[in-house]
Amino acid sequence: MAKDCKAMLHESVTRFREWAKKTYPHITEYNDNGQLWPSTDEYQDMMVCILNVLKNTSPEDADDITVDDILYGIARDDECSVIMDDLEGLPQWFSLLCRKSVDTGYINAQWQFAYSIGEYEGDDDLTDVLERFISCGHEYTERMALRSMAKVCPEKAEGYAVKFFERDIYDADEYQKMMALEVLYETGSDRLMHYLGIAERSSYEHLKSSAAEIRRKLTE
Repeated sequence: MAKDCKAMLHESVTRFREWAKKTYPHITEYNDNGQLWPSTDEYQDMMVCILNVLKNTSPEDADDITVDDILYGIARDDECSVIMDDLEGLPQWFSLLCRKSVDTGYINAQWQFAYSIGEYEGDDDLTDVLERFISCGHEYTERMALRSMAKVCPEKAEGYAVKFFERDIYDADEYQKMMALEVLYETGSDRLMHYLGIAERSSYEHLKSSAAEIRRKLTE
């Protein structure tokens, strides 16, 4: 049964890859926002096969091909996050796939795991994975990892939040600074007021609005 599930999955992923490359040759891991796929038969077939493997096989029996097939599917599912929703109830699968995703090029899977580690309730400590996500070089993944760090390891989150706010490595860093403020607020950092002041003097309108909202919450 497990062998059949994995074989069907690999066939469906292969079909999807070939179809996507032919139909949308301009779509890459870096510009895929997932919106093209959900209405297609190829995507639906792949999703059914992935969910079938997750529900009917053990992560202990997962070989490298199966893991790669699932991670590829998660990356294509970044608009709907159907697979990630199922993984919430499958902590062993979540842990395995989360750890494996770090060393792949599937950035659209990585940011979903970086975000979801904050809600992970399994026995495995994924802080080491989170620290790799938080310095992976992909802006959105790092931002989602900082969000999760505030929940998983708040004692480390303050240092990362300060680093995110002060560094200048991304052309578009307004949302990183906004997340940094939110994390400083959520963790009760005594450095929050300092960075609120900087944010309020910023030219970033969304950042100033975020600072104003945090000020409002502090007075409630």
